[in-house]
Amino acid sequence: MARVEVLRGPQGTLFGSGSLGGTVRIITNQPDATKFDATEQVDLAGTDGGGLRQRYDAMVNLPLVDDKLALRIVGYYRDEDGWVKNITLGTRNDSIDWGGRAALQWTPTDALKVRAEIFHQSSDPKDGDFYNPTLGKFRAASVISEGRPADITNYNLDIDYSFAKFATLTVSSTYQTTKSALREDIGPLLGAGTPDFVLNAPETSRFYVQEGRLVSNTPSRLQWVAGIFYINRSSATPNYELSAPGLDALFGGIPGSDTYFKTDITTKSTELAGYADGSYEILDGLKLRGGFRFFRTTAEYSELNRITLNFATLSYSAPASLDNKTNDTNSTWRYGISYEPSKSMLFYVNVSKGYRIGQVNPNFGPSAINPSDYVIPRGYQPDYTINYELGAKTSWLDNRVTLDLTAFYISWHNIQINGTRISDRLSFIANAGTADVHGLEAEFAAQPMQGLTLYANATAQDGQIDSVPTNIVIPTAKGDVLPGLARYKVAAGVERRWDVRGGNQAFIRLDGQYTSSSPNAFSDAGANSLFAIDEAYSTLDASVGLDTRWGTVALYGENLTNNDAAIVKYLSLPNSYTSLRPLTVGVRVTFRQ
Repeated sequence: MARVEVLRGPQGTLFGSGSLGGTVRIITNQPDATKFDATEQVDLAGTDGGGLRQRYDAMVNLPLVDDKLALRIVGYYRDEDGWVKNITLGTRNDSIDWGGRAALQWTPTDALKVRAEIFHQSSDPKDGDFYNPTLGKFRAASVISEGRPADITNYNLDIDYSFAKFATLTVSSTYQTTKSALREDIGPLLGAGTPDFVLNAPETSRFYVQEGRLVSNTPSRLQWVAGIFYINRSSATPNYELSAPGLDALFGGIPGSDTYFKTDITTKSTELAGYADGSYEILDGLKLRGGFRFFRTTAEYSELNRITLNFATLSYSAPASLDNKTNDTNSTWRYGISYEPSKSMLFYVNVSKGYRIGQVNPNFGPSAINPSDYVIPRGYQPDYTINYELGAKTSWLDNRVTLDLTAFYISWHNIQINGTRISDRLSFIANAGTADVHGLEAEFAAQPMQGLTLYANATAQDGQIDSVPTNIVIPTAKGDVLPGLARYKVAAGVERRWDVRGGNQAFIRLDGQYTSSSPNAFSDAGANSLFAIDEAYSTLDASVGLDTRWGTVALYGENLTNNDAAIVKYLSLPNSYTSLRPLTVGVRVTFRQ
């Protein structure tokens, strides 16, 4: 990995309608045709209350034609013992994961670069991470494994061509396939006892993305980027089933299936967009910035042969087919101004719009368990944010100290929020009114002396519902705090490095983090039975090691305080709590060639 970019605030102008609150970009290292390079890493650790965690990584960079053609291959393997035990099955949340990436890059001329890349990841957890606190610490109970296996394969082809004294053209094509499965034992919450109720939802999805963009490449007061973008997504969930072992023997139903709800689901969506973004330096250090994106989206949901058992009459409905479509044309934009009086100071003001498309609900319709319960809506409307940001980025003492400050205010309209129907615990999305979010962020870093690095980040924020629609399905009320919003987040760390014999360098590092409590759902002024507070938590990590010419060896500890706070409470399921990984201590050895 070359770097990770965290872009705060709506990023819809350049990154699409899903970038409502920000974008995280993971930038990978690319093939290098100038030199051979290889790295291997072995990481072995033990977890309190768990077992052995094994992690193996390797990378090789192969120049095939000097300065023209190179191949880079990265692979990893994880075999991690779990710490949450399913007392019904005797399983744990052990997991085996493996994957890799191969990239081939050809640079026939200074102006042309072609890169083909394939990425694959396979995850096979033996059971879920969620546990039931009434059964004991890190104990769960379910009649099936609730692990969620997934396989992802991504193919990408990028072609860059630089037009001298004008712009660089990039044409990017991406195709991705994903196979996953959702299985949950929901019987205890439905009062079923024996038999248990089981949700089984295998899913296969794919998407295709095509983008072409021009980026200016000449020294000028005007810098710009413009492009077109298209994405086509689809997913299929054949044999979406809700079943109860023994149901067929008790009542007679779909022979041999024990199924009381069954359907085949297909969802599709597309987005076609055009965008432009740029900046103009009207005076030295003073820039105007702006951009826009126009797009059209479509979403479609369909079912074949939906069959439902009416528990009141113990009879099945006739097979039914359902279809639901929606489309939208809209835009996002941003504009701002920045002033850089010197290389060490930058002040800016930004206003931007974020947007998220409306789609359809897979679980729409009445409850099979209790037909008098509320009906999940067929779909939900788009939501959008208007974000106002005022900030400063500064450096001091010859860049040995940096301090960034940001104040923000977000007006969020027609909020899309996850909900769960009480009777059958089926999830859905609906619109929940408007909200305001405001806060402050600060980032600090310093190198007071050679070999010593300090950093600290802090966020203080607040956000709550301003108004709710009269026909709302999500249980919420004016004044409810937004789900998942932690009022305070703080992270800090220190690293000390010093030279030792033989040209080697020793180091010691300490990192800490604190996140305050947050609501897991809207409280609906205290009326929501699924409402709970996700607990505040803190972590403390440390490492000590030695850097040498051949590589690095380090001893490390994660979650040194063994914090076991319930950081997520998902009360719609029997196994409803999840926590940080317990205290883990290990050794990591990296070999470089």
